[in-house]
Amino acid sequence: MKTLLVLAAAAAFAAPALAQTPAAPAAKPAAQAAPAAPAAGGVTLQQMQDQQWSQLSMLDADKDGKVSRAEWDAMSAMAPGQLTPAVWDRLDTNKDGFLTRDEINARIATAFPLMDTNHDNVVSSEEMQTAQAEAMKRMQQQNAAPAAPAASPAAKPAPTQPPK
Repeated sequence: MKTLLVLAAAAAFAAPALAQTPAAPAAKPAAQAAPAAPAAGGVTLQQMQDQQWSQLSMLDADKDGKVSRAEWDAMSAMAPGQLTPAVWDRLDTNKDGFLTRDEINARIATAFPLMDTNHDNVVSSEEMQTAQAEAMKRMQQQNAAPAAPAASPAAKPAPTQPPK
């Protein structure tokens, strides 16, 4: 479940950046290779993408190569506060009701530079811990935030009476 926390962190961590920039289409992976071993002291972008998809694809009960909302919801009880509907909404960027490797890779590619604070193209364990802590804080704030009050109609000035 720790790896799914990374995915949730990436979803939460990159949300502000994604809100400002359109997502570029992700390239199709050449092969579905096993995840590479982490770089010494951290993980590269490709390693993180491979690890996240490897973990997420375990939710793919019907083995169709994508994760449906029903498959996500079935697993969400095992990871309370991590596999939330809000995380799903941020990950399912094309809103088709499925998560694909392309969507996950695009999300990770957006979040990775934000997590790689020293810009060495490797997210160290310290950088990951910081990113996860920040993401968890954001998710907790979002979950605890009261619903925004309904917009009230603009106050209309009192009608003026013509002088008598």
